[in-house]
Amino acid sequence: MIWATTFRNLVKSDVETAAALTWDEFARFMTEPVEMFKVQNKRYLPVWSPARFEPARRANGNVQDISCLVLDYDDGTDPESAFLVWADWTFAAHTSWSHGPGKNRFRIALPFSRPVRPPEFKSIWKWA
Repeated sequence: MIWATTFRNLVKSDVETAAALTWDEFARFMTEPVEMFKVQNKRYLPVWSPARFEPARRANGNVQDISCLVLDYDDGTDPESAFLVWADWTFAAHTSWSHGPGKNRFRIALPFSRPVRPPEFKSIWKWA
């Protein structure tokens, strides 16, 4: 199962929703197009995390476990090049708010085979 925890935006840290999803449900959640939000500052867009929080507030100390590795590509990398790097793994990807013509900005999520505790996640992050 993959946790999909949502927050109203980057400014609000209280959990809005939290659900354990199958990979297919999570991939749909992550990649379904949504109506463009009319905000000037992306800090006010809804955000999500593949983590389970207790208590239900976004803070590093509240992370119980993490269900996938999420990588942001904000350096202009061609998506096809990044997809080739991760071709041996299951992953889902979507463009980010800053993506546009000539500005490749996207996110890749790779599910873990089991929930990962924060100390273990640090070494996975370093590896990636």
